[in-house]
Amino acid sequence: MIQRENIYGEVVQSKEMCGGVFLPTADAGVYQYDPSTPHGSEPVISVERGPLPGMGQARAFLTFDVSGGIPEEAIIHSAELELTLSHPPVPSEFLLASASLPNDWIEATVTWDNRPALGHTFET
Repeated sequence: MIQRENIYGEVVQSKEMCGGVFLPTADAGVYQYDPSTPHGSEPVISVERGPLPGMGQARAFLTFDVSGGIPEEAIIHSAELELTLSHPPVPSEFLLASASLPNDWIEATVTWDNRPALGHTFET
């Protein structure tokens, strides 16, 4: 057994350390203002509010293959998602949330209109 301290200062025991850095295997942005166009092939995912009223929401979908780094029976105590901003943010009110998805989606065809429903939402 391996003992270590988690982010809350609690000592936890695990059979083995696992994890690592996992890059997305698929990513796509979907936009309320452009509900039927797939944007999965674009090099940047925009999750900004539009400059004009009525632009609506944007959502980013990311898929990670963690099968090679996390055993199926593992209990995950923490995870981090690191995102890079393409430019400094403009101060404004926004909601940032992460959620699991109970249904699959396809990078090349996902749109606002056919986006998967959100599953469990995690603290942000």
